[in-house]
Amino acid sequence: MAHTDCLTVEAKGTTSSTKTILFVDDEGILVEMNLLRFSRMGYNVVGCKSPANALDTFKSAPDKFDLVITDYTMPHMTGIDLTREILAIRPDVPILLLSGSDELIASGKVREAGVKVYASKVADRQELEELIEQALQG
Repeated sequence: MAHTDCLTVEAKGTTSSTKTILFVDDEGILVEMNLLRFSRMGYNVVGCKSPANALDTFKSAPDKFDLVITDYTMPHMTGIDLTREILAIRPDVPILLLSGSDELIASGKVREAGVKVYASKVADRQELEELIEQALQG
């Protein structure tokens, strides 16, 4: 069951994929922007503004999601904490962590948590597409 702060958008265009992304960021405008961005790239997307609700959404259908993209800095639960919770449910799902902090990435905490790919929140479309493909290919 989806939560009220989680929105779903179907893939758009001719290159539609059967892949589904769970996108998590506490900033509503970023959730909305990325729902459009990823659907235009050809992915189905579920976007959540709360990591706790994203986790509930994931728990309700863990096999539905091919990739989880999460922000690092969120209230009540960091992207690293969310990653650990999700991987405890389904260890094979790739996680792409977005962060505004290079210090976090340099610290090694990201890899230790099981994050497959990480990037700056300001990655451009081409870079993001490449990172998504990299994450999906393992």
